[in-house]
Amino acid sequence: MAVRVEVRRTGGIGGGERRSTLDSALLPAARASELASLVAALPSPPEGLPQPPPPPDALRYDLRLDRGGRVQTYVYFDNSLPAAARELVEYVMARDA
Repeated sequence: MAVRVEVRRTGGIGGGERRSTLDSALLPAARASELASLVAALPSPPEGLPQPPPPPDALRYDLRLDRGGRVQTYVYFDNSLPAAARELVEYVMARDA
């Protein structure tokens, strides 16, 4: 199943914004497989649990995953970004430069 990953990074000292998107349906098979593996490793978003307050000038990461019409949204700050989410963010942003 194809997956489309959208990453929006905002905040930081300059308060800038950067958006990156990858769609596995548009990638070569090896890259699509890498993207699917990174998405599969992502933990389920915690529902109803407050995140720790972000530090001043923190970066905010909004991840939107669309798996054949099934959409999940994740929101993290620097201090709450799990390793698997960081790896996915870095992968998407490096390949959509």
